[in-house]
Amino acid sequence: MVLDISAQWCGPCKDLEPVIKSVANECDERDFLLTKLEAGDENIKIAGRYHVREFPTVIAFIKNRFHSVQSHDFIRCFIDKNLAKFK
Repeated sequence: MVLDISAQWCGPCKDLEPVIKSVANECDERDFLLTKLEAGDENIKIAGRYHVREFPTVIAFIKNRFHSVQSHDFIRCFIDKNLAKFK
């Protein structure tokens, strides 16, 4: 599972959204689940649990984590590398 934690007011989050959606559309649904979490009072405990310090934060629930806006190729490579560990 990949968790995209972002905020409506965040410019880089808006830049990342189409990139991560594109990668999600390219992946097999059985291997990849994209979940989006909007930062706000109701989700503050979840963000704190994963030590979110900046937006956007994208966490792959494997062992790796990356922050901020990344290129489509970087995100695709990151996901492919981590999915390969489970095949």
